[in-house]
Amino acid sequence: MIPVPVSVVLLTLNEEHHLPGALANLTDWAERVFVLDSGSTDLTVSIALEAGATVVQRRFSNFGDQWNFALRELPITATWTMKLDPDERLTDELKQSISAAIALYAATGLSFSRRLWFMGKPLPIRQEIVRVWKTGHCRFTDVSVNEHPLVDGEVDHVEGDLEHHDSPDLH
Repeated sequence: MIPVPVSVVLLTLNEEHHLPGALANLTDWAERVFVLDSGSTDLTVSIALEAGATVVQRRFSNFGDQWNFALRELPITATWTMKLDPDERLTDELKQSISAAIALYAATGLSFSRRLWFMGKPLPIRQEIVRVWKTGHCRFTDVSVNEHPLVDGEVDHVEGDLEHHDSPDLH
C-alpha cells in the first residue's frame, strides 16, 4: 500500500496504554507520524520511536499553544496534516474516504464523524469534527482545552467514523 500524503500529529503525555493501537492503526496509511510529547514518564516515547514516529518533546502549557507549536515547528513536509488523539482510531471506511478526498485536492480541510465508545461499546453519539487540512492552512484556537482547528478555506465532509475509545473500563 502506498501511504497517503498526510502527516499525522499526536500530542501525548503518558499514553503508553493507547499509543500502540493508534500507531498500528496508521501503519501503511500515513506518510509520516509525529508525536509531540509533553514530558511522559512512562514508555510513551520509546513506543513512538520504536514504531518509527518522529518524537519532539515540549513542556505543555495548553492545548491551543501546543497545537500551534506543532503546526509551526514540526518538519511537516506532507501535503496534508491530520490531528489525532492517542485514544482514537480511523475506520477503514474513513481511511478510504480521506484518501479519495485528498486525491481530488478540492477542499482545504476535511471533516467527518467521531463516534464515542465507552467500556468497549459504541455510544449512539457522533460529533462532526475537522481533523485534516492542507499543510500550512490551519491554526488552532489558543485556549486551554477544547481547542479546535481554524482552516483557511473550504471544508468538505467525508464518510466514515473516527472512533474515540476514551474509557475502556471504569478505572
